[in-house]
Formats: sequence, C-alpha cells, structure tokens
Amino acid sequence: MTFQVKQGDITESVKVRGKVTSKKEYDLGFAESGTLGKIFVVKSQLVKAGDPLVRLNLKEKESEAKSLEAVLSGKKASLAKLLAGYTKEDIAVSETKVKNAEVSLSDARKNLSDLLAEAYTISDNAVRNYADSMIDNARTNSPKLAFNIYDGNLKNSIESSRVSIESVLVDFERSINDLRETDDLSAISLVVADYLDSVRAFLNLLASGVNKADVSSSVTATDIDAWKLGISTARTNVNTAISNVTGAEEKWRGAKSSLELAQKELLVRQADSRSEDVALAEADIAKAESDLDVVREKINRSTIYAPADGVIKKISLEAGEVEMAGETIVSLFTSGNQIEADVSELDIVKITGGQPVSITLDAFPGQSLAGKVISVDPEELDIDGDTYYKVNFSIDSFVEGIRPGMSSDIEVRIRTKTGVLTVSNLATYKRDGKEYVKILQSAKTEEVEIKTGISDNDYVEILSGLNVGDEVVISAD
Repeated sequence: MTFQVKQGDITESVKVRGKVTSKKEYDLGFAESGTLGKIFVVKSQLVKAGDPLVRLNLKEKESEAKSLEAVLSGKKASLAKLLAGYTKEDIAVSETKVKNAEVSLSDARKNLSDLLAEAYTISDNAVRNYADSMIDNARTNSPKLAFNIYDGNLKNSIESSRVSIESVLVDFERSINDLRETDDLSAISLVVADYLDSVRAFLNLLASGVNKADVSSSVTATDIDAWKLGISTARTNVNTAISNVTGAEEKWRGAKSSLELAQKELLVRQADSRSEDVALAEADIAKAESDLDVVREKINRSTIYAPADGVIKKISLEAGEVEMAGETIVSLFTSGNQIEADVSELDIVKITGGQPVSITLDAFPGQSLAGKVISVDPEELDIDGDTYYKVNFSIDSFVEGIRPGMSSDIEVRIRTKTGVLTVSNLATYKRDGKEYVKILQSAKTEEVEIKTGISDNDYVEILSGLNVGDEVVISAD
C-alpha cells in the first residue's frame, strides 16, 4: 500500500475523553512558582468565563521570548541566504580578500627571507670580525687566544669552539645561498635558529674569557676594554637577529593562515547550497520555533483566567508576594455545565487557557459543540501509575438535555500550519533515534531519513527528506 506525499494544512491537537460536570468550586493556582505581578479581581466580585484573575510577573519570560524571537529571525535569514546563495558582490569581496592575503603572504615571506640572510651577515661579522680580533689563526684548525687567562679549561673550550663555529658559518651561508622562493620557510627557519643559537653560545663563551683576560707586555688594558666592547656589540647584534627572525616567522605563519582561511571562504561562497546544509538549517529553525513555543506557553500559563461565570470567594496572596507551585491563589464558585478531563503529562504542556476546543457528547452523536480551555488544575493525579492533570473546559452555547456525568470527546486545537508536506503516521518508523520512511522508486523501495514536525495523530508534517508527489510505502513491517 502506498501513500502520496501531499501539501496542505495540518492541525496539531490533543484528544481526550471527559465528563460533563455541574456547579463547582475552583481552587486555582499556578503550575510553577513565581512572583505575583498583578491581581485583577477582589473578593466577592462577579466574573465572566475567561476574565483574567491573577498574573505572575512576566518580565523575565517576556525578555527570554524576545531573545528567542531574535534568534529565530536570524536563523530564518540565514536559511534564506543559504537558499539564495551568495551574491556576485559577496564573491567579489572574498576574491579581494584572497588577493590581499596573497600580497600579505608574499610581503611576509620576503621580509622573513631578508632577515634570514641578514642573520647570516650579522653572525659572520660577529665571529669573523669582532671575535676573531682576539683570536690568532682563527680560521684554521689551531686557533689561539690573543691574551692569557689562568682558566685552562675555558681557554681550551673557546679555541675548540672556534673550530666548530667555522663549520656552522659555512653551513649557514650555504643554506642562505641555496634558499629558493618555493622552499618551505618553516624548515629553513628552524635550521637558522639552531645556527644562531650556536653563534650566541660561542660569543657567550668568549665573553667569559675576555672578562678573565690578563694584562701583559703584549696586551694592554685598553686592548681588553676594546675587546669587551666589541664582544658586547656582537652579542647584542646576534640577539637582535634572533628576535627579528622569530617575529618575522610568526608574521609569515599568520599571513599563511589568513590566506588559507580566505581561500576556504571563497570556495564556500562559490559553491551551491548543499541539501544537507539546507536540512540542517531547517532543523535549526524548527528547534528555535519549539523553544519559542515553550516560552510562549509559559507566558500563557502565567495568567489564571476564570473557568466560568461565577463569584470570587477568596484571594490568598497580594501582588509582589511569592507563590509556590500548586498553592491556591484564587477560589471561585461557578455554575452551569462544563467538561472535565484528565490529560496526560505528555500532552499537558501543550494546553493553555483560552485554547479553542471541539466537544462531541456521546448522547448527541454527530453534533459538535464549540468551547475553550478554562483552566488546568495545578495538582497532579496518579492514575494507574501514570501522571495526569485535570483540565476544565467550557461549552460556548447552551444545549438542552445536557446532564452531569455525560461522556464526551474533546479535541484541543494546539496550532495549525498551512502549505506543509504531510504523510500518514503509519508510514513513519524510528531506528537509532532517527525517523525513516520507505518510498517507491522504479518499482523498488528505498529507505529515506526524514525530519518531522507537528502531527494531528493521523498525519505528520514533513520538514525534510520528502517532496510533493513521492510515493510512500505503508506496510505491516
């Protein structure tokens, strides 16, 4: 058996069984705690059915509703933009961002390359000019300090380090000369950092030696002071080079990341909207609508209305006082026929005062009576282990022959959506927390994941996954 997906209207409703009641006293309160904002009546006042009696302070709930309305509006705007796609102007902006990012990366690369080359020049000058002025035979395998120190180990360390640092400078120069525009600057920057650390370590060692230099017939105090100044300048220059290279590398990495981000943004704007993105956006909207509905229902439940014509018997609190959930705030005597029904906790959150209802009495088959929700009792009922709440309904018109105790069917109309896709509830099934249907494609059935909205118990709204005219299979499986 198949069912064709159609587009039309659907009304979510709650259906319950109830009984006609006669004159009654109502003890009315709220289902949740709060602060009384306003009291509309006084003791002994006559009221009409539907008149507001008391209201909670709604400031926080109304503020929350406005925030959720803004969120919903933003999500709808995002979906509209997603469906429309990005404009030529949007794409042009992204293209400009990519070009600017390319220029910035090129500039950052050139700056880093220049500073890497400059780092070699500074290192070469620090060793072969400043340091070698106090070392004889500096660029041979047997360099000797040009001054005397009594620390033999330090003297040997300086002289052997000068041999090692010569190899470092040779490798340093080769790395800089071999650098090409297409090379990975990350790798060369790491190598240069090691070279600079080696040069700095050698200069620090030599500075320790100069500080221990002795005046002799061939070395004057003036010579030693000049060497100290020279080695200090060399160390400062190398430290500056290290700092410059580190900063330039960070800027180059940042420019590289900015270009990658701009390129990804451009690709997104050039691509068409994906169906899964649209479905996700629609699901986000449905979630936002549901969140807003919950808050609006709380606002609706924040006012107690007169369940029927009657007189106020008692008011327990004053405006500004805190009431507790289930506490009686207003007591009211009423008269005339109305309907009582026990509603499951699964459906009670959908029901608020003033909602329209259709009532069919068993004693008057085929005759539908209009009415509305007049109140929800705050205290729960335990029926066979399940939680229920007593709901009171009014009958708008007088019907002769209605008697207390008569049974009735009540349908509470929650909300209606127009122009939506619908499918029979019998066609849907769940697995692993997801909903599916089977559609007929070329004489074969194919499973399709769907997202659903409201239901009228017979049909369910389809938010995504199906199109008008799809043939949905309904089977005993």
